[in-house]
Amino acid sequence: MELRQTLRETAPSTKWIVILAAAILLGVILFYPVFPRFILSSSLAAWTWLACKAVRGIFYGPFVLFSIGLMLLVSWKRAQREKVKPSYLGLLLLMPGLIFFLIGVRLEQPRISLLSLPFVLTGFVQILCGWGVVKHFLFPAFCLWFLIPIPNLEILLNSIVAGFAPVCHQLGTMLGMELVLEGNALLASGSRFDFASLSSRQFFVLMWPLMLSVMFAYYAQRIRWKQLVLFLLVLPLIWFANFMRYFLIVMVAEWGNLNW
Repeated sequence: MELRQTLRETAPSTKWIVILAAAILLGVILFYPVFPRFILSSSLAAWTWLACKAVRGIFYGPFVLFSIGLMLLVSWKRAQREKVKPSYLGLLLLMPGLIFFLIGVRLEQPRISLLSLPFVLTGFVQILCGWGVVKHFLFPAFCLWFLIPIPNLEILLNSIVAGFAPVCHQLGTMLGMELVLEGNALLASGSRFDFASLSSRQFFVLMWPLMLSVMFAYYAQRIRWKQLVLFLLVLPLIWFANFMRYFLIVMVAEWGNLNW
């Protein structure tokens, strides 16, 4: 029996009460102006959008949501095989979400409040459908955490990209390029390439392969340790691909047309 059919057979009063409660709670969490200190982004949804746009680029937020939408379609197809067994054990997922949200509001830290979304969403799904269904939606729900701007992560990625400079210098010198290394910057044919400043503007280019690798590892393998191994094997490829992107920029500037 399909999931949508078994959902129709759920007691109407219970089903609509849960759906109404979920809609109200999510509406408050996302759209109620609980952060008055942020004038232009007093709601959690507005703050998240502006934070992703300002720090990570305008395409990052829509990319994460689009990716999660694709994962939800896959999860929905897998959940069709499960039996619907509504369970109030979903409150065990819902309560941590409410705690994170309230702590974030009290401390005026939207990042902490964003931690609540996966717990709230999966909690209501378990109350309505049971664990057999909600387990398929846990991974897409917790991928919402990719929307959280983490300053230390920005610093880590900046240091990784800045480390490309000496490697590019060594490789370029071996190939006969006349490169000058100045800290995190390279001088090539009179042009200066500051890798640290480039990394701060290219967060999206660095992060979308990471998210795609997480998705690939999760859906390509069912066994957890194989998922972890596959993800770890992809990380060097991400590093190498981004290094070659920066090195090609330097190579074109040195051997090609500077106007490029």
